[in-house]
Amino acid sequence: MATTATKLDDLSANLIAWAKAHATDRRESVLDLPHLMLGALKADAGRELISELLASDYPLDPSRFAPDLRERLARVSQPITDQQLPLSPRLKALVGDLMARYRELSAKPLLERLIEELDDDPDWKHWLFDPTRQQRMASGGRWDALKAASERVSAFRSALAGRVLGQEQAVEAVCEALFASLLVPPRGEDDSNGPRMVLTFAGPPGVGKTFLAETLAAQLGQAPPQAPTQTEPKAESPASPLLRLDMSAYANHQSHEQLIGFNPVYHGAQGGLLTGFVKDHPEGVILIDEVEKAHPNTQNLFLQILDAGHLYENHRKETIDFSRAVLIFTTNLGRELYERPNRAGILGDSLALSDTILDALGREVAADQRAGDHKGLSPELLSRLGKGTAVLFRHLDGLALERIARATVQEVSARLEAASGMRLRIADPLVLTLFVLRYGVGGDARRLTSGLRGFLTGAIRDLLANLVTDSLPPAATFVALRPPDPVAIPPQIRAILAAPVKLLLIEDDPWQIPIDDAWRITKARDHAEAEQALRQANADLVLLDLHLGSGADGGDVSQSMRLLQWLRAHHPEVPVYLVTEQLDRRGLGSELVERISVEGGARGVLSKGASAADAHAGQPVSARDLVATRLSEIGDEIRRHKLFRHYQRRLQVLHFDLAPPDLTVTDGTIALRLGGVREVTAVAAMDRDRLGWVERPGARFADIAGAAQAKQRLRDVVGWLRDPTPLKAFGIRPPRGILLTGPPGTGKTSLARALAGEADVPFLSIAGTEILSKWVGESERQLRELFERARRYAPALLFIDEIDSIGASRAGASQRAAHAGPINELLTQLDGFDDTDRPIFVLAATNRPDVLDPALTRPGRFDLEIEVPNPDAEARAHLFKLRLPPRATAADIDVQRLVRRSSGMSGADIAQVCREAAMSALRRAAEQIRQTDLEEALSILRMGLASERVVLTETARRAVAVHESGHALMQHLCFPEESVVVLTILPRGRALGHMEQAPDEAAHSPNRDSVFKRIQVLLAGRLAEQLVLGDGRISAGCADDLKRATAMAAQAVLHWGMDPDWGLLSIGGLHAALPAAEGASRAEHAAPVRRWLEQAATAARERLIEHRDRLERLAAALEQKEVMYAEDLHPFLTGATQPED
Repeated sequence: MATTATKLDDLSANLIAWAKAHATDRRESVLDLPHLMLGALKADAGRELISELLASDYPLDPSRFAPDLRERLARVSQPITDQQLPLSPRLKALVGDLMARYRELSAKPLLERLIEELDDDPDWKHWLFDPTRQQRMASGGRWDALKAASERVSAFRSALAGRVLGQEQAVEAVCEALFASLLVPPRGEDDSNGPRMVLTFAGPPGVGKTFLAETLAAQLGQAPPQAPTQTEPKAESPASPLLRLDMSAYANHQSHEQLIGFNPVYHGAQGGLLTGFVKDHPEGVILIDEVEKAHPNTQNLFLQILDAGHLYENHRKETIDFSRAVLIFTTNLGRELYERPNRAGILGDSLALSDTILDALGREVAADQRAGDHKGLSPELLSRLGKGTAVLFRHLDGLALERIARATVQEVSARLEAASGMRLRIADPLVLTLFVLRYGVGGDARRLTSGLRGFLTGAIRDLLANLVTDSLPPAATFVALRPPDPVAIPPQIRAILAAPVKLLLIEDDPWQIPIDDAWRITKARDHAEAEQALRQANADLVLLDLHLGSGADGGDVSQSMRLLQWLRAHHPEVPVYLVTEQLDRRGLGSELVERISVEGGARGVLSKGASAADAHAGQPVSARDLVATRLSEIGDEIRRHKLFRHYQRRLQVLHFDLAPPDLTVTDGTIALRLGGVREVTAVAAMDRDRLGWVERPGARFADIAGAAQAKQRLRDVVGWLRDPTPLKAFGIRPPRGILLTGPPGTGKTSLARALAGEADVPFLSIAGTEILSKWVGESERQLRELFERARRYAPALLFIDEIDSIGASRAGASQRAAHAGPINELLTQLDGFDDTDRPIFVLAATNRPDVLDPALTRPGRFDLEIEVPNPDAEARAHLFKLRLPPRATAADIDVQRLVRRSSGMSGADIAQVCREAAMSALRRAAEQIRQTDLEEALSILRMGLASERVVLTETARRAVAVHESGHALMQHLCFPEESVVVLTILPRGRALGHMEQAPDEAAHSPNRDSVFKRIQVLLAGRLAEQLVLGDGRISAGCADDLKRATAMAAQAVLHWGMDPDWGLLSIGGLHAALPAAEGASRAEHAAPVRRWLEQAATAARERLIEHRDRLERLAAALEQKEVMYAEDLHPFLTGATQPED
């Protein structure tokens, strides 16, 4: 010590020598109280004496000390006896007091005073005193500790419930974690490593994760209510016991050094943000926002904290203890859980979901990493987070948002009152609903509070601007916010708010529920009846007797809890309220019933009987009136929630203004009325300019011509999307998808849009080719984002066009390599729909159904395949009338003639014909489209543009006329019901002429006679040239005819078994069964085909010879006119014309 005159016993001298060694080690020139305590702990006799003074049951063990205390003790190895150090003022005062009382400095009184002086020091409380007292408590005051912890958690639960709105389940989970943290064993035991409490908050943005963390810190007494937010890394340590770290600022591989400090060898080096905060606030709360965005190096720091409970500080060169800190991690991962909203507000078995939540986080991380995205949580970090509690935050529903809106109004009102003495008042709950429909449809509490504050502030400013004087009239004490006039409210809002509520009452006791005509009630006495009732009709609300099956006075709740669990599992969208008599009759306390309600998944508890607390001013309260009032409130809440969901589904928000204020003061109130209500479509900004654009089509089935069968089946889907209850009644799930097949241009996309319009659901459309990417994992990522977007707007319709581009069969090796990833991801996403309350229906289209993977088309994914054929005659007539503008079309247009010529065309083809005809009219500078414009457009679409460079010689014109006349005559002779509508010798495309017939609209299966006749028609052109012109003048214009005739004959002989000599052998089946047979001689196959062609040629030649006069007259007329239509052709084909003299 500073003076040698002080009398010391041997132990005191030893303690002081060790204390000087610790002061010297830390390069401190003054001896202080902490040095003396370190010296006492370094000496064995000193530890024994401290243990005695602290009434510990066993000696202090240095191996059980906190890591930073162990590190300090280990730094010195020898006491210092030959050096004098001055005393600090407080140590000098302490020594002087002891010398005055005892005339010497003995170890025991010295350590007694030392413990008293350091008892309030946070470091020593953590290092020594609290663990020792916890050990003592473990042997004696265990029940007192449990009681104190329970009382603290109850108070904490009440405080959180009043501030954190709409997240009751999360609050309950945090309370359970707090209770467990209060029972943590002394530091050093195996299970106590790491911080005293670790929470993982998973959920969508803007639902209260950060706010709950701030509220938690405030309620723990560690932070003021308005804790500052730390969004960027800074060098200085924050002064608040709540530190918020946004991990998006720590995505760089070196950014983690800002948390633990920089080595002092660097110029301007500073201490760590995180380590400095914990050193200054050992019991502080650390909020780590969006931890998935942190770089792996940063995540590794958290591994050390969670594992060992300490972290090394690079700047100060010391170990910082985290064992008393609270760590809260937040993440937006886990969409597979929170993107399936639960309108009842509770997920079943929610308090035991920690492992399930972490498992979901791990699966989403793995998916992101497969897609080449390294953001996420490492498996090691997820494992350490499992030591704490994972809490799932749900999307905020309309009712929770209304509560937040009310709190925001109260907050603004308090500020207004402080400034002017005025207060805001909500005159009608509908005002809050309208606020939510304007600012909160997206479910984001931040946007709601920010937007509402701005609106209210602007309303007050406008009110003040309209006043004549500088202040409000003295009588005005309230500014009342009133809803718009009823006529100004959209009709849909009025209809939903006036609709009756469908109630299912599950009750086995006689009870007349007090309801009026605003309810539609169904009663059930047990589980079986309740299940049957829910299958037959939807319910908006369930009232469940808490004591079902337990008799009049029984307290058993097991049967009701089993039924409640079933309701949460199978009908999570239906809110459930428990019903019971006065609690003391059943022997249950109110807190126990409330815990049963929350943990079981009920929305609340209704009491059939009045209690003393329900009486007002000594007046008795009718139990029936109380229940009726509460049910009326619940009914209004359900209607408002339906309204909220209605606007969410329609992708709409409300916009409104303030009506001109009435400055008249009535009963101390100035009224501000909302006005100018209008609906505006709003799609989330994150979904704009991305694949799979979200819209709400206005198309209807009535706008689409034809496809009657397809529309009928899709009308069933409309019913499923609007109300799946009829399917539930049969115990089946709604179909997940339908595959539309058919030729291109038949209206598959239009049908999909019309389906979304009829069902009034959001429509997401994408082509398979847009999903494919050359980058590994990119296609899978885009598929996941597409389906996540569909879930966000569910119930919704997702349309995938050209699905064969991503869903082709994986049978071939090349296909497996190129498409395994995208198709596997598609199958996974299709299997992920199980929410019947908010269904997602997948509609896909392809014109190649034969190439799709069998796993894709099996029931359970695409349950039905619907063919969309080309439009029939009636549909084509409708399409022409629809596409041709009445004012720009001549009145004498023969639509039926156009219908005959357009047989076999798709809707897209007809649209193109009308466009081409309009362009032709514009080129002529005409005001109207004429019949000739449409006829020419049809010819262009069939055969291409007229070949202006091809000029036929007289000989060639004669040959082409004879050739086409042969086709036309044979067509009339073989198929008189399929009339020839156009015959021309004008060159188009690569053809010098062509015949166009109107096929039979009815579907026919080809038979031997019809196939044989088709071949005759194809061969008739060449045969007519031989007959009329002679073999020496036949042309080469029959190449395509011969190709088609040969192919048709081969099909008939080799595949359809129509040749008696070849028999029933199918070449396709033979090659499939015996691949070696594919090498068989082509000549062997060609022989029967040649025979068929020769037989057809013989038959056709005979008929042409028989009608040669018709053939020659028709050829001559065609050579002269160049183009002949049905009415011109008919006399020649039927023989009505006579040869000219």
